[in-house]
Amino acid sequence: MNVAKVKLVLVTLGFLLLASCVETPLPQEVNGPSITDSRVVEHFMPGVEAVEVEEDFSQDPQYETVSEAFEAWENSSFQTQGVTGNTKVQLRTHTFSNGEKYRYSIYNGVIFDGDVILGTSKELQADIAAYEEYLASSKSSEGIETQGAMYKPFCSSQFLFVCNERRGGGWPGGILYVDSSSLSSNFTSSQQTSIRNALTTLDNATDITVRYTTTGDRVKLTNKEDGCYAVPGRSSKQPQILNLADGCVVSGTIIHEFGHALGLMHEHQRTDRDSFIVINTSNLTSKGLDNMRPKIDHESRTTYDYASIMHYPRTTSDSTFVKSTAEPILTIVGSYTGMVGGSVLTSRDIQAINARY
Repeated sequence: MNVAKVKLVLVTLGFLLLASCVETPLPQEVNGPSITDSRVVEHFMPGVEAVEVEEDFSQDPQYETVSEAFEAWENSSFQTQGVTGNTKVQLRTHTFSNGEKYRYSIYNGVIFDGDVILGTSKELQADIAAYEEYLASSKSSEGIETQGAMYKPFCSSQFLFVCNERRGGGWPGGILYVDSSSLSSNFTSSQQTSIRNALTTLDNATDITVRYTTTGDRVKLTNKEDGCYAVPGRSSKQPQILNLADGCVVSGTIIHEFGHALGLMHEHQRTDRDSFIVINTSNLTSKGLDNMRPKIDHESRTTYDYASIMHYPRTTSDSTFVKSTAEPILTIVGSYTGMVGGSVLTSRDIQAINARY
């Protein structure tokens, strides 16, 4: 081989080596031309109005667990769509002895925030009592440790409602167990394939291992037409519910809900979000406002991620969430023009999951 050919080969190899070392960014993270937001605004009870009511726990069904509540709904004539009167989504405020206020949404004895099912009315009352005991103790002067969205989700203000092992626990060994019986019995063959493919994506992209079982700690899948929602982290009350209505059985939404089950919370509810987005409060209903309140410490996710699969998109078609579906939920601070609320895991989503496990 002559000298000219040797040089050509070396140059070619050099370019190939350089190309292999350059990390290709995910498309959703690029500040390019505006991209149409493709995911829905996942939340509990879409299409159902919310009403402001006085707090009255005596009127609530006293379910021990979320699973018990959903089983009761399934075994009765109770319907979650088109509800009226006292069974509407209720917005309540609890005031603690120190003057602190905790605002929450409740429906038929189940507490929720957006698409995150927080527990039952009975569990909330126990947490309120425990927090009042804390306020009366000497420990209250030490302050409350909040470790960020991935570790103790929903450290709302000072109230420890879901800042405990029952709500924020992780899946031991990074193994996420999914109930195979509920998958096969509640979904069509095509839907089962979509769910399994989404879970395979989650398994391949992160340090999480997905396994299927019918016993022990696991995520039980339901197909009720009352939204897309999940219990955050690994609950000590098992099995735990993850619901996918027919319109939720698409890859991005499936992964979003399982992100909650792993402990991820909403990116747009970070306590530092006002530096990145502006919530158009004038276009939100009371229900929409409650779903968009900042609640999540952001210590474990150091860079705001517009494209996160855990971020809500700019718009929604749910008229119980916004006053005008033609107007956006949020606008951007600064010059970002890319995807908001993407339908694939971003590198930061993956980093957040791996940091947790």
